Amino acid sequence: MRKFLFQLSTSFNPLRWCLFAVTIALVAVVEVYGYINLSASVAITFSSFETAFVILSDPMALAYIFLPLYLFLVCGLATHAPFGTLALLRYKSRRQWLCHKWGLLVVYTALFFGGLFAMVFTIASQAFPYQAVWSSDFILLQVSLGQEVANFIHSPLQTIGMSLLGAGLLYLFVGAVAMVCGLMRNSEPLALAVALVLGLVTAGVCNYLLFPQRSLVVQSQQALVFGLLYLLLMALSMAMVGKVDLQFAKKG
Repeated sequence: MRKFLFQLSTSFNPLRWCLFAVTIALVAVVEVYGYINLSASVAITFSSFETAFVILSDPMALAYIFLPLYLFLVCGLATHAPFGTLALLRYKSRRQWLCHKWGLLVVYTALFFGGLFAMVFTIASQAFPYQAVWSSDFILLQVSLGQEVANFIHSPLQTIGMSLLGAGLLYLFVGAVAMVCGLMRNSEPLALAVALVLGLVTAGVCNYLLFPQRSLVVQSQQALVFGLLYLLLMALSMAMVGKVDLQFAKKG
């Protein structure tokens, strides 16, 4: 555990996480003001949960704002080691070192989505009232946008949570691609570019074709698919880490 906490402390980049907080706050404020105007124009008062759900499940934001920001935070985990190859001496094997790297990716993904939900919901709560159930007007509006009525039979917190889990494991898979690219080529810019292109394509296919609905069942299917893909990439990296020439780059 101490080795893992050491990796967590040395790989944490305060400037990147500050940029994350500022960007999410800005996006949330702009989106909330937009929904204030929308609620006034259609005479519907959204709840804080409903507003957060719309922002966090917006395909454009998921693909073009949150995903690049996520990759900016997690890219470099595989290539960053403040003491170069000496960092490997703290571990019994390269595989143990790499297991901790994969664990860091999971922790950073959880922190990213936990912070994302907390900030969006907090800002939405400043403008809209708290309500523990979906309103009928909101459900009708979502149905007109292509969602199914059955998507809203569970509580807002459950629905938002599963939607974030589905998106989180998709992001985790894309982050895993960045990890593997970083190990193979030892280049953070290249890993970022490859993962970003793949992530944008994958997010578009999932949000518009494969998993467009936000029900618990559909989002759990998305989570299962990308969770398995993450494990597959992790297994492949374990098989190749013994043959990779680990020349660590400095933190970017």
